[in-house]
Amino acid sequence: MVKTSLKESPFAIYDLIGGGIVLTLIAVGLWSTFIHLPDSSERFKRAQEELSATSKSLRAVERNLSNSNAELASVESEVNDRGALPKSAPVDANLQAITRLIQTNNIELINVDPIDENQYPGLWEHNYKVQCRSGFDSILAFLEDFEAEPFWADLTKLRILGAPASMESGDAAHRAEFVVSLFAASTTSEGEGTP
Repeated sequence: MVKTSLKESPFAIYDLIGGGIVLTLIAVGLWSTFIHLPDSSERFKRAQEELSATSKSLRAVERNLSNSNAELASVESEVNDRGALPKSAPVDANLQAITRLIQTNNIELINVDPIDENQYPGLWEHNYKVQCRSGFDSILAFLEDFEAEPFWADLTKLRILGAPASMESGDAAHRAEFVVSLFAASTTSEGEGTP
């Protein structure tokens, strides 16, 4: 009977093939739902966690960029106020300005000695050791005036060397020493000589 019905209906073979395809699709759907889907859920959760971590990193980078832009604006403002780093350090003019600040703040200048010169990429540094004697308030006033000056200089290694000789005599002078660094631009084509 089956043979006769297959011979009579040429579309029965197509019906059997279609039924097999439908059963296969149902099996794949059930496999995806009950077996493959939990694995997909875990991968989705991991992807969400990675996205969250990446978003946090991106916000941190944006904050750093914002801080860097603010710092750049500050440096550009300082360059506009002070001018660019000079091609050669006006050593005499800078030392005279420092001497004037020392005298203005009633500090006794003992001596100024050149220490060394250093060259860094794009920068020359001239160092001078300054020794003086003064009261503590005068030294603080000098430091404040020094920071307000527009020259390219830095004051480091400040040392207050001991107490005043006698408080009773009214001599409240401390011995102090510090290093003044004067800066100038240098190029990579410059030799070992000073600018």
